[in-house]
Amino acid sequence: MTHKKGNQIVEEIRPKYAWVSSHTCRRSFCTNEYLAGTPSDLIMAISGHKSEKAFRKYIKADNMKRAFMIKEIWDKRPGL
Repeated sequence: MTHKKGNQIVEEIRPKYAWVSSHTCRRSFCTNEYLAGTPSDLIMAISGHKSEKAFRKYIKADNMKRAFMIKEIWDKRPGL
């Protein structure tokens, strides 16, 4: 991983497990549950998010995944 520190670019090399933090796990949990169809308000209650706006910025779900989710919801509806 590289980042800028002052005017210098610093390269930091660590094993993958060293990059994982509790925050990484929290974000992964929220994203995976959201993509699995768990209601946002339930995930927010577990993760401690106070607003829907902050929660939506937090999860990592691209537009294609969201499109598949809505298709699955619509496919479950009777008569469509």
